[in-house]
Amino acid sequence: MLLDTTAYFLYSHTQEIGSTLLNKLREWLKRVAGFEATRMGFGAAAPKAKGPTMGLLVTMPSLDKKAIEAALEAGAEALVVPAGLSGDTEALRSAIQESPPCLWGLQIQGGQAPDPEQGFDFFLLSPSSALSALKGEEQGRLLEVDPSWDDVQLRVLEQLPVDGLVFSLPIKGDEGLAVQHLLAVRRLSSLLRKPLVLELGRPLSAQDLELLRDGGLTGLLVSTSQARWPSTLKELKQAIEALPPRSRPKREMDAVLPMVPGRQALRAEEEEEEDEN
Repeated sequence: MLLDTTAYFLYSHTQEIGSTLLNKLREWLKRVAGFEATRMGFGAAAPKAKGPTMGLLVTMPSLDKKAIEAALEAGAEALVVPAGLSGDTEALRSAIQESPPCLWGLQIQGGQAPDPEQGFDFFLLSPSSALSALKGEEQGRLLEVDPSWDDVQLRVLEQLPVDGLVFSLPIKGDEGLAVQHLLAVRRLSSLLRKPLVLELGRPLSAQDLELLRDGGLTGLLVSTSQARWPSTLKELKQAIEALPPRSRPKREMDAVLPMVPGRQALRAEEEEEEDEN
């Protein structure tokens, strides 16, 4: 019995270490969502590290050292390199090696094949990305999706080997968030178990962020298309830090059984028949 317990402990500990080393993106998403893995062992449980309850990513406008420093100083934890900047291999390698500790991601478009040797921690894929971009285990993956897809299309996403989903909301001009935007987030959260990342280029209040987070949102991807993106990033970071703790986890991050349409209705009918008998 002791040998079985020891073997299980060693296996679980090895799996935990391997997961951390192989997929930094997944571990980071679990941490900001409040799903840090429980450590195995006989010692006292380590206290949960306190930190932001939403992740903050940013699409880099360039690989310039000043731009990288501005993004990190403003609060970004993950930097995404657009596909248009991926051609300069030396600049990429230099930026990754010389930057302070953070996550580095690369946007993959069209038939572009990701190179696992470039040093990126994850890839940002689109529906038009090459199928080969889904292969491999070391780098994490985010996938851009359209929240207007029907339920069947969205549920199928659970079967893809991606760690999170990126989407945007139709916000016009300087208009604030409306109930329909929260409903869109909650719809995605109810249909999917994967972490959800909202792409936007404007600051949001702590109140709006709290509603979105409690609706199922895990992180924000800030666009740098506007000149004041460092200020937007900083304001969002301050709003995230002002959020109260999560009341309780809203979704599991590990494998779950696929949802079968109609199963609940069938179960209800069976219960009704039992009551009649």
